[in-house]
Amino acid sequence: MTNADNNRVQMLTSAGGAYVGEWGTLGGGSGQLHSPASIAFGPNGSVYVADLYNNRIQVFAPSATSTKTESRGHLKALHR
Repeated sequence: MTNADNNRVQMLTSAGGAYVGEWGTLGGGSGQLHSPASIAFGPNGSVYVADLYNNRIQVFAPSATSTKTESRGHLKALHR
């Protein structure tokens, strides 16, 4: 789940919502977030995070301990 106030993504189990891990800190570098707005999952388990104020989508490896990220594209206006 995204936590915009704390600029991070938290991983919880699907059964019971137990805490597994988290990643992200405030900033504009790789692996850093500035108000993550939403999250999606790819077929290979990759985690796609809409990084609102950095105007990008970041792609994280399936493991919360991974720091490998890449930015893809730019966010368009979310509010009209």
